[in-house]
Amino acid sequence: MPEGPPVAWCTNVHDAKDCADLQRAIEQVCEAVHKEAPDVRPRVGLWLPPEMADGRNVQALRQTLSARGLQCIGLNAFPAMQFHADVVKTAVYRPAWDDPRRLQYTRRCAKALTELLEPGDSAGLTTVPIGWPGHGVDVEAAVGQIRHMCDDLERVHQAIDIDLHLAIEPEPGCLLDTTESLARFVEQHQLHDLTASGRLRACLDVCHLAVMHESADDALDALARAHLAVGRVQVSSAVEADMTGSQATRDALADLDEPRWMHQTTCLSEAGREDWPDLPDALAKGSPGLWRTHLHVPVHLQSFGLLGTTQGAILDMLRALHARDLHPPLEVETYAWSVLPEAVRLPDLSSEIARELLWVRDCARAEGWT
Repeated sequence: MPEGPPVAWCTNVHDAKDCADLQRAIEQVCEAVHKEAPDVRPRVGLWLPPEMADGRNVQALRQTLSARGLQCIGLNAFPAMQFHADVVKTAVYRPAWDDPRRLQYTRRCAKALTELLEPGDSAGLTTVPIGWPGHGVDVEAAVGQIRHMCDDLERVHQAIDIDLHLAIEPEPGCLLDTTESLARFVEQHQLHDLTASGRLRACLDVCHLAVMHESADDALDALARAHLAVGRVQVSSAVEADMTGSQATRDALADLDEPRWMHQTTCLSEAGREDWPDLPDALAKGSPGLWRTHLHVPVHLQSFGLLGTTQGAILDMLRALHARDLHPPLEVETYAWSVLPEAVRLPDLSSEIARELLWVRDCARAEGWT
């Protein structure tokens, strides 16, 4: 965005079945942004439908991006399946990094990404935090495949001068559930050569950090100790609820329980922090305290109905990054519009995305980003 810090949106919000769907969605968002702020040109973080991850129609997408003057900050290579299926849940973490299919998929994504970029460009591939504990992941095998992927990206850089990196995205409940655990992972498995080269980085999802009550300062300090760069910040907000007695608040939170995605939930009280793998597990236990639930809600909302959000964590992250002179790509990742209450939604998705992009741009500018 010429007049302020550039902000991208992630196309995993679009239920795109093929290239035509994705192109149409990108055009609609660009039109919505132009309507609100004619001088603003957003960036885009792509999630590719399966046919495009396999290399089909990539040039058609490149033409769309070029016609709109859109810079691609990279790919979201975390979900390797249809992200808007009726039921996703823990399948979103499959294949894990010990599975050869994860390496193959990520390689295909990297190949597609190079076809969207020019020599001298830089971009990242975000990825699953190793896997879900219940899936029996072989961590040593996962480390080996991550190393193979980073070596591939180094060869790409040497061959065609496109600078790609792999950014691991910690998520509640996963094998790497916090930034601190990611930093320990790098240390324990001696991946310092990959972090020093910049091929291995971190993707910080602000919603995920908030659910785990990990502050921006703590997260960035952990990465600094491990010499791990921030490849991308996914600007997202979780649900927050004071569950100390109000049945109405409990009912409002229960209304958000839906079958598609995981809604990891934590409760912070004087007794400490309790973690549950999904919202129904938390509701069944019903511990009093401050609850935070993994559901990417509109970033421009401080609350909706009886429920709050962790919007403040976004502002803290923007402030902490700028204070350290770190300005990684910012990517709005509110993908859950289809399951949110109608009262918090505008009539069309493109207008929602435009509103979020401009809100993040203005907040980053207020914190000193240029």
